[in-house]
Amino acid sequence: MITPLTGSLASNGKDVARMSEIIEKQLNLSSKKHSYKFIIQDGMCGAGAKATNSANMLINLEKVDYLITSCSGTTLQVAPISERKKIVTIAILSSHKDIKHLGDYIFRTFIDVENSIENFAKNIAKHSNNKLAVLTEENPFTFGIRDVILEEARNSIVYKDDFPANTSDFSSLLLKIKKSGAKGLYIGAVSGRTLADIIKQSKNLGLDIQIYNYIMPETTSYRDLVGKSDEGLIFLGYPLIKSSSKLYRDLYDQFVKTYNEKPDIEFLLRTLFNASYSLFYSIENIGNNPESVKNHLYRISFKGATGLVEYDKNGDIKNLDYVNKRIVNSKHTPYSFQ
Repeated sequence: MITPLTGSLASNGKDVARMSEIIEKQLNLSSKKHSYKFIIQDGMCGAGAKATNSANMLINLEKVDYLITSCSGTTLQVAPISERKKIVTIAILSSHKDIKHLGDYIFRTFIDVENSIENFAKNIAKHSNNKLAVLTEENPFTFGIRDVILEEARNSIVYKDDFPANTSDFSSLLLKIKKSGAKGLYIGAVSGRTLADIIKQSKNLGLDIQIYNYIMPETTSYRDLVGKSDEGLIFLGYPLIKSSSKLYRDLYDQFVKTYNEKPDIEFLLRTLFNASYSLFYSIENIGNNPESVKNHLYRISFKGATGLVEYDKNGDIKNLDYVNKRIVNSKHTPYSFQ
């Protein structure tokens, strides 16, 4: 498994590592045929060559049969290696639109952002009176979303800029946005902390502007940092889960009880569960042969942590999509653009 253990999303990697321990124990309790072990390495969300080095180490030295990857940057780096080595790989935190085209051995339990972000981009352009600013933290994950927004809202963009990771002072960028006359601002942030910093600084500068975002408001770390500064923020959020397996709910409760805290992104634990049990049920049913497991995944169907788990011809999970939401009285409320 390759997940961010360092960097701005290390808290997500910590949650993945913790849940992996709980799932690993359950897999070994449930199996009468095989033993299962998660070996975890840092991918730094694709920064530098860390993900590539971790993949090579896991495949060539540890001789792993399967990989689970997290961030888009990590998956984009690792996928060519997985395809070449015929290693079944499942991405659990990768939204980049290119993931679905990376090859026959690459699967994803996270949601492809492309279709939803296209509609979201068109809606926020209109909602901001065709005067939209786009501010993006430098990362493959955010760049993939930014590119779709710039394309779909191209006639409405009045300002756009990127900023390095770990930036903390956004005053000069926000003053430029204020001068541009933008009525709406899409913030592409890698972490909840970055989003909270930009929002609070925009308030301090008196920037009266509608803010839009993708999923970050649903992180616990963001909620703790932003306070009530984000009232009215509109974002593309995680799906509303209507049904999940009892096993997932039991393992989630075990997570909270064991660590005495909730995960930063609960949806990430759901996608990890779906990936882990996709591999588990396939191996238990047809044996530990990566080629056979790969073929089995394309026809698998079971009740997972997000409802029914099935994969399409590109290896993407079916029947999941994002939901437009707005923050009202610090609560996430489903939102419909008018």
